[in-house]
Amino acid sequence: MGGRDLDDLVSALDALPGGPILEMPLVLLRLLEDGNGDNAQGRMTATALAQSYVEALPFRQEVMADGEHFSVTLYLTEPAAPIPPARVELTADTTAHLSELAARILVPESEASRLAGAGAGLTDND
Repeated sequence: MGGRDLDDLVSALDALPGGPILEMPLVLLRLLEDGNGDNAQGRMTATALAQSYVEALPFRQEVMADGEHFSVTLYLTEPAAPIPPARVELTADTTAHLSELAARILVPESEASRLAGAGAGLTDND
């Protein structure tokens, strides 16, 4: 998402446990399954998050903007050119929002939570 508007990512995180974070890999998987071995082509909703998913694939790709959608061509036999990761600058509001989302997955430390199975207990052999 480096260099792109973070609103798509924040909206996608808010949509969990559904939404584009889980749906986008399935869209890309269908596109790959429908490919002919050398190329895969399809259309996707044009969002910054979708473009980031496509650019993270290990194949050379072409993305053509088409209004609210974009056309994607993946060249499955050609590796993607390495793209140096862009620095992401988070606003204070975005950082607070992400911290709030992260806090939702934490289990409070208490005797009741430990009795219910939280934590590693005395042995941690994962």
